Amino acid sequence: MQKPSDYHKTVVHQSPTITVWGYPSLRIVHHQMHGACSGEDFRNGLLAGSRILRQLSGRGWLSDDRANPIVQFEDEQWAQRVWFPNTRAAGWDCWAVVKPETLVGDLSITRFVESCERMGMATKCFGNVEPALEWLIQAVAIKDAEKKRSVRP
Repeated sequence: MQKPSDYHKTVVHQSPTITVWGYPSLRIVHHQMHGACSGEDFRNGLLAGSRILRQLSGRGWLSDDRANPIVQFEDEQWAQRVWFPNTRAAGWDCWAVVKPETLVGDLSITRFVESCERMGMATKCFGNVEPALEWLIQAVAIKDAEKKRSVRP
């Protein structure tokens, strides 16, 4: 099983509560929350991820939210209204989520993941990063192959 450390990655945002990397060869964004992440830190981290996703012509995002106990209501609303549509427009269509360790956080992220599935995104939840990354790499490859098939005459 591949680990994130097996791939070249670039730090695109770092704060005490969130780190965001881009994996150029995989065209994937990866964020890890280091604790309760909200407000400006939350938004700046996700926006940095959106920028690198666009620069990489990326499709995949790996969210490691284990240490974030809950997404605050204001941040959830902002994510749904601002971050999600802008990031989706940048090409994001595969999302692997390592779920929060708290029940409240788990329920919150599960709701958001389910709404993304209804919009046609490939999504899956995990307990650890390694299987999430492995699945995400495969999901991006499948989406790429589907796009190539749909472009052919």
